[in-house]
Amino acid sequence: MKKKLLAGLFTCTICACQSDNFTPSDDMVQISPAKALKLDIGQEAYFQGREHASIGKQLQVQIQDTTIIKLIAQYEDHDAADWAESAGGDMATKTFVFKALKIGQSKILIREMYRNEIKKETPINCNIVAQKND
Repeated sequence: MKKKLLAGLFTCTICACQSDNFTPSDDMVQISPAKALKLDIGQEAYFQGREHASIGKQLQVQIQDTTIIKLIAQYEDHDAADWAESAGGDMATKTFVFKALKIGQSKILIREMYRNEIKKETPINCNIVAQKND
């Protein structure tokens, strides 16, 4: 169990962030912390949250079983177009994109961090139910 959780955290770390604006496709599911996530194999889902890295406010995700669902992309949409040149201008919406790989159950843990301390953890139960019908 510990190895799977660490593998999920490692997956998040190596998935490079893109600085493009994220636009979900029509068949993507927006993840809501209030309810379980139900996907078909091959279907994608996304979670969005706010970050302000220069003051220590960050988001992290950890996946319980990356053979069931995996992180495939991350996006940062900065509020200010010239964010790199402005002090504190790195406030952004961060988007994590996941893909369902096979039937089964897993969990995505969303962490709200402040200066490297966990301030809030939100578990999202994932249920991958069937082959996607195209």
